[in-house]
Amino acid sequence: MKKLLILIILLFVNNANATTIPFIRGLYDVPSFSSLYIDEDSIVEFDSLWGSVTEMRGVANINCEEIITFYRNAMPNLGWNIYSDDEGDISFVRQGFNLKIVYKDVGSQCAVSFSQNN
Repeated sequence: MKKLLILIILLFVNNANATTIPFIRGLYDVPSFSSLYIDEDSIVEFDSLWGSVTEMRGVANINCEEIITFYRNAMPNLGWNIYSDDEGDISFVRQGFNLKIVYKDVGSQCAVSFSQNN
């Protein structure tokens, strides 16, 4: 009984200290960069003959290189593969899903748009 109690306490302490990564609502398994603000009014979701599509725009008070470096590193850890990586956009594929991130530095901010379909 004492061992069980210690195990429960350890699990509780470990879970209390765990950090969770927020994901972008509406996109399948795409983490949110910490300072990224998604414009809720820009979210468009629809179904077509070729699958479902979700699009949205966001902005962050940081240069785009930091955001894209985050996605280059984070997405493969979630099973996404880089499909193309060009100046101004990066695309990922995973299990029938396609994700395109288009980005542009605008002054001291980074404007980002996400487009995902399956």
